[in-house]
Amino acid sequence: MTFTASPTRVQEGGNAVLTWKASNAYACRGYGPWEGSEGLEGSSTTNGLTATATFILTCFNTSGAKTSVKATVTVVDATASGTATLSWNAPTSNVNGSPITPLKGYTIYYGNSAGAMTQSLAVSGAATTGAEITGLGSGTWYFGVSADATDGTQSAMSEIGSITL
Repeated sequence: MTFTASPTRVQEGGNAVLTWKASNAYACRGYGPWEGSEGLEGSSTTNGLTATATFILTCFNTSGAKTSVKATVTVVDATASGTATLSWNAPTSNVNGSPITPLKGYTIYYGNSAGAMTQSLAVSGAATTGAEITGLGSGTWYFGVSADATDGTQSAMSEIGSITL
């Protein structure tokens, strides 16, 4: 079962898109600020968020088991004005030297602790080698990048970088 929110950070009043897909299930239900029965696959746009929200999707199978997953969307202070500009080199081969699976883009992970980079930003395009993250509050921010392949796999995270605002 997969369940994601994109983006994972919005300014007050912003929206995120929830996307999910469940297999070996007969029904799913949303909980938290997102209530109700849902199909086994789909997407839904949140209403204007005014506070950080955790959305929960629970799916049920015919043997009575249930699986729940969470997706959190953080509402950031609109007055926060820090910006981090990131750049990276696109990979050209796998670590073992084999040809790289075609890339669809990258995921930037970041947060206020190197051990808890709980926020993310998806960046489309295999040729993309940079991004800007705005709305960061003061303090030290840590960043890592993973390559996203078209087959759904993701590379290990890059070395972690940081910036103090």
